Amino acid sequence: MSSDPPPLFARSRPPGSLRLWISLASLLCLAWALQGHVEELRTLRIDRSGWLQLAVAVMLTTVSVAVNGFAWWRLLAWLEQPLPFSFALPLFCSTNLFKYIPGGIWHFVGRLRSLSQRGWSLGAGLTGVLLDPLLIAVAGLLLVPLGGFQQGLGLLCPLAVLVLLPRWRDPLIERLARARSRQLKRPLARQRSAAGGGVALPWPSPSAAAAPADPVEETPTEAPTAVLLGRGMPWGPLLCQVGFVLARFLGFLACALVFLPAAAPQLIGPAGYGVLLAGFALAYTAGLVVPGAPGGLGVFELTLVVRLGGVVPQAPLLAIAFCYRLVSSLADLLAAAVAWPLSRGTD
Repeated sequence: MSSDPPPLFARSRPPGSLRLWISLASLLCLAWALQGHVEELRTLRIDRSGWLQLAVAVMLTTVSVAVNGFAWWRLLAWLEQPLPFSFALPLFCSTNLFKYIPGGIWHFVGRLRSLSQRGWSLGAGLTGVLLDPLLIAVAGLLLVPLGGFQQGLGLLCPLAVLVLLPRWRDPLIERLARARSRQLKRPLARQRSAAGGGVALPWPSPSAAAAPADPVEETPTEAPTAVLLGRGMPWGPLLCQVGFVLARFLGFLACALVFLPAAAPQLIGPAGYGVLLAGFALAYTAGLVVPGAPGGLGVFELTLVVRLGGVVPQAPLLAIAFCYRLVSSLADLLAAAVAWPLSRGTD
């Protein structure tokens, strides 16, 4: 009994995931830019005051992690799912480092595990962790107009705040939570069996109808739409996230000022800082929402080079981008190191 031959032009998916291909494309573009400016990069020097500025950048960026943790704590209070500040801040800062682990879900896993231990349903926990990056993205786009018109970007980007209207926000969070619950199924199941407890997924997997019933998956749990029911615009948490993006930018600016006075003196001043803030905010948002390597690696740097390439020479701009990547990674590590013993003490 023979089978029909496959069609000549059968549809096939390339190996790997979309996240992998975006990461590779971004890193290849950056590598191409680097190889074209090797000699210029070699001429750049960091003096003693420059190293001091980089140390300040690390401290400012570390503080920004705490500001993000404060904003998350305020978000949970807005959801009427409050946590003690002494618990929420160390939990956020200690799990923030997990975003660099391949997969991009492990900071969510760490927070959901701790929230479930305090009696949260997975639906409520997913709402709390998924609204956080959404608010950061909107906050970043709200700051883009500070850089001027920018071929219409200054007018279009603030419209992102409409996503937070219940009509658009609730279905979006529901969809994101469904996707994340499928990703989180295996890690949470491992933690469930290790803890001997039960963490229920709010929705079955697509093959659940054909598979035998799993009593854990059948456990009722609160869906995100139920948690968000009757909630208006989260103005308070959004304002806190604007503060976070600004705090993050201060760390970036401290990095940039190591190279800018010689490379682009026209950007030293309020108007120039507005241009830098707009480029940084857009790049940070892109690194957050575009699928790519963990921590936005490659996507952030490429977006920054594209947006600021017209006002900052390429070699100093590449140096700023890579210095800031190192600074932000060190800051995340430092924040996690400080918060880890505190989070263990509040478990």
